[in-house]
Amino acid sequence: MYRYLLIGLIAFTLKSCIRIGDDEIRGDYEPVIMSRANFENEVGITSSQPLENPGKIYVYGKFLFVNEKNKGFHIYDNRYPSSPQKVKFLKAFGATDIAIKGQYFYVNQATDLLTFYYDENQNAYTLTKRVRNVFPQKRSPQGRHPNVTEDEVVVDWIEKTDIDDE
Repeated sequence: MYRYLLIGLIAFTLKSCIRIGDDEIRGDYEPVIMSRANFENEVGITSSQPLENPGKIYVYGKFLFVNEKNKGFHIYDNRYPSSPQKVKFLKAFGATDIAIKGQYFYVNQATDLLTFYYDENQNAYTLTKRVRNVFPQKRSPQGRHPNVTEDEVVVDWIEKTDIDDE
């Protein structure tokens, strides 16, 4: 008798740890998906942008780079660290990290690795190389794999706001 009671108690305890339902299957986040063509064409240097969702910070020489999570990098002139001046914005959807060596900037753009060359004399940034599919597709904050075709790239995940409570 005690054995059946113990088995029932264990089963009840384990069942309460498992959440099954539409929200768990779908997840609480939706992927932001771009076609591969748009993903690759929407890269470049633009005028400075306001900080909205800053991420990692990287200092190199006279520059300060601040990641705008999954959007690109703010580039600041940091010669006077007490008052860095906005210079440009490196737009790269899905970007979260940067590394710099000499005049080359290496940026992860979701699944791809980009190389930019900075010409100090011209104060110009040029995309010199793209290596496709170096990184896996971005997973949701819950660790869910996206369901996309090879011509699509997940550049971000956004929290769902209208989840049905049925």
